[in-house]
Amino acid sequence: MQLRCNIHLAVQAYSLDGVSESLKKAYKLFTDGKFSNALQAVNQMLWTIPLVVVSTRKEVDEVKELITICRCAAVTTAFATAQLARAPVTNVSFALLVEI
Repeated sequence: MQLRCNIHLAVQAYSLDGVSESLKKAYKLFTDGKFSNALQAVNQMLWTIPLVVVSTRKEVDEVKELITICRCAAVTTAFATAQLARAPVTNVSFALLVEI
């Protein structure tokens, strides 16, 4: 008796353009002061990037750059969230600082 396993798992590939659009949305959330939402969006991008399908060396370099940008954005957003939690009185001054 031979057992066959014909399980076909769905694979979802992500495009570089789609991840770039997600970065723009995360930046918009950050500039709107929605730091926890921005952090979630950036973390989701970091989980998505390994599934991005590229075909050229240039696109590979762009994906590497996106990883660096996402890491910096995650740290900056986490810092902004912590700062706001510590001193809610200075929300306006921090928002002005972020805009500079």
